[in-house]
Amino acid sequence: MKRRSFFIKGTLGTIGLSLLPNITWAKESETNKKINFIHNLVEYGREYLKLDLKNNFFIEWAEDEDINYFLYVSSTTKIEAPKNVKNYLYLGNNKELAQKTQHDYIEKGYHTLLYVRSGKHQPKLTNTLLSYSNEAIAFNTYHEAAHAHLKKHAKIPIKLEEAACDVMGTFGSISYADKNTDLDKKNIEKQNSVFEKSNAEINKYALLISDNVENNKKIHEKLEIKLFKLFKDSDTFFKNRFIHPVNNAYLLMMLNYCSQYDLMKKVAIKDVYISNFIHTLEKISRNEENAIKQLKDKLLSSE
Repeated sequence: MKRRSFFIKGTLGTIGLSLLPNITWAKESETNKKINFIHNLVEYGREYLKLDLKNNFFIEWAEDEDINYFLYVSSTTKIEAPKNVKNYLYLGNNKELAQKTQHDYIEKGYHTLLYVRSGKHQPKLTNTLLSYSNEAIAFNTYHEAAHAHLKKHAKIPIKLEEAACDVMGTFGSISYADKNTDLDKKNIEKQNSVFEKSNAEINKYALLISDNVENNKKIHEKLEIKLFKLFKDSDTFFKNRFIHPVNNAYLLMMLNYCSQYDLMKKVAIKDVYISNFIHTLEKISRNEENAIKQLKDKLLSSE
């Protein structure tokens, strides 16, 4: 996407340059560069990826960037939340309540992960977002753009939606980098290689969890070491997602993204075009089991 240049018509064009005082033109700030980059990503998403995004998508600044708390809770012998916790407990900005709730579940014998993020989960500009590399910004923008589109046009199970949005994060970034110079495709591919290796490790170790609590601790430790090595040189965005104390609550959170990623990636590749992939997502069942069957059947079809 070529950035247009704008020139102001007026008396400047009629004055000889030799008569002008010595003018120092201000450089575009890094903040504005990042904001313009995000705007370019969004417009590309609308025009080329056919994503239905609101006019204010990543345009407005977040009202605040306070820390928000999300508590994941799991059994120590299974990767499974208690019946009263659907996926996680959102505890807003209340640190005291978050820590107390976490402590209560630990006292009851559960594994917990208190996940924190700056600002609410919404597609708005934040200083945290602008601090990421262009590659991480692109991934995050297209991940959130897929959520925004699906919110309007579909309702699919969380594990399939998060996996699909991660696929969009990478595939959308690669598509943009193919046509624009402000995003390095090699860096995107390098970032994706680490990302997919981590997904594979998490899926592999999650399958080893059993009723043996002591053995589970060893599994958690091995996975944590692997993840620290993988993300040693990665952007803060990915460290914020992947680098936490590993236990069953951590696995519960991460499997939302990882468990169906490979399936979604294969479907996206089969669909060839991202717009086709989005159309596929719009048609799948709300029931997780049925939706997975639909997608696997699609991969087996000759269409």
